[in-house]
Amino acid sequence: MLEPSTQNEQPAHVRHYGPHVVWIEPPDIFGIRFMGPLTAEQLRGILAWQDEFGHGKSPLFVICDLSRIGSTNDETRKCLHERSGKDNATVSVCYGMSFAIRILVEMIDRARRYLGRDPHSELIMVANEAEARAYIEKRRGRNLPAQR
Repeated sequence: MLEPSTQNEQPAHVRHYGPHVVWIEPPDIFGIRFMGPLTAEQLRGILAWQDEFGHGKSPLFVICDLSRIGSTNDETRKCLHERSGKDNATVSVCYGMSFAIRILVEMIDRARRYLGRDPHSELIMVANEAEARAYIEKRRGRNLPAQR
């Protein structure tokens, strides 16, 4: 598994997996900012830290910036597919997607729900980080199971 970069001696709550920046905001937010192409090794490292941070947390919120994500290869997509149904996030809020990617993600999410995968997690797509944080605050205040 790829270890996070320790360049520039980042604080313990921030890690770099290649060019991708990952951070935690205790008690319940896990953030990811993708920056360029994503390899399976990088994705595995990010997801391992998410699992470690999110273990036993309910709810766990993931904020995901996809505005600068690059390409993925077959191995990375396979890794993501294998993760399906095993995510520990209560709510994942993504922003920065192009219209085409947003449509694709919505179709994948509908298929995932139809097949009964991750019935207790929620995927939300918004325009920017401010909307993502506002949604999390609203959702945190409700403290309800995932809404579809």
